[in-house]
Amino acid sequence: MASLVNNIIDKLLSVAWRLLELPLYVLVLLILVLLVATIVYWFRIFKKQQSVSFRTMVLALIGVLIPIALIIDFKVKTLKTENEILSEKYMNALNATESYASGAQVISPENKQHLDGYMTNLKVWERQLHEAITLVTFKKEDPKARFFCAVVDLTYPGLEPKVTPEYTEWKTLTSDFAKDNGCILAINGEAGDGIFQNSGYGEWVGNWVTDGKPITMLDTDKRPFLSFNKNNKARYSPEKEVITEHTGEMHNAIWGRWDLIVNGKAPEFINARIYAQCIMGIDKAGEKLYLLIVDGKNEAYSKGLNFEECATLLLEMGCYNAMACDQGGSVCMYVEPMKGIINRPADNDGEERVVYTHFGIKVP
Repeated sequence: MASLVNNIIDKLLSVAWRLLELPLYVLVLLILVLLVATIVYWFRIFKKQQSVSFRTMVLALIGVLIPIALIIDFKVKTLKTENEILSEKYMNALNATESYASGAQVISPENKQHLDGYMTNLKVWERQLHEAITLVTFKKEDPKARFFCAVVDLTYPGLEPKVTPEYTEWKTLTSDFAKDNGCILAINGEAGDGIFQNSGYGEWVGNWVTDGKPITMLDTDKRPFLSFNKNNKARYSPEKEVITEHTGEMHNAIWGRWDLIVNGKAPEFINARIYAQCIMGIDKAGEKLYLLIVDGKNEAYSKGLNFEECATLLLEMGCYNAMACDQGGSVCMYVEPMKGIINRPADNDGEERVVYTHFGIKVP
């Protein structure tokens, strides 16, 4: 019963946030329609029932106008705050040196040319976070999208993949996980069935191993996972492959929700929704890791990407296997040299959301 109530509350809050994410003029129009309809309704009642005093009607109207004013005030403040956040949070990433020239770039001129034919007005910036990590920042138009891809050299001496160390019903922030584990880079893992602490994992569970210790081995034919051996060589297990026994080759492992790329090919996607995305992928040799974070659910800033666009981008970058992880408001990327979360999480006014699992990279 408690779970049902929590799910209902989650859905109502989600609807409320979606309404508040509408453009201001749409919100005002909806409010005006509601206000006119309310006034007409009350006027009809007043004509039919003289027992309803004019004073009562005025008080009732004030009772409606106050929450309407609060909603508009909240929306205006949200827009102002959002603009301030975007101006400050993305300055470092978006003002990095553009790199379309030849050399050891992640996005070569040829890659850029191919992507230009697929994504409207695409701009690309590259920034070296560490000798082992390059951050690529993307910006495209029509529809607008902002996304970040960290490319990690898993062969770098002393580099350590990090996964949330224990199963718990208590969610934590990705930024806190990164700081507690000394990660230079971290992304969200799984948030489970809802946004609250006690929402539960629900169906969203799979294989989870940290530092050689199996936490859950609950793989199914609907749950892909990514694993790393002691030497950090990565292996991808697609949805259809079911592995429920822990082996020494799984020193670290984390599950995803859907296949995005399998053996160099993207499946036929049923889900074409443009959305906020969190993607984990590797190259064919299992020596390079791709962590893609896509901002979404914000028409004015970034609507997001669909699975096909994410797969096309990663294939162009050299990714051979990839999985789509938890989406929506959970999506975030922490970058220590850039002082915290670098993207704009989709819900809760751009604030980071707590999740059950996380993935990070620690470097010497």
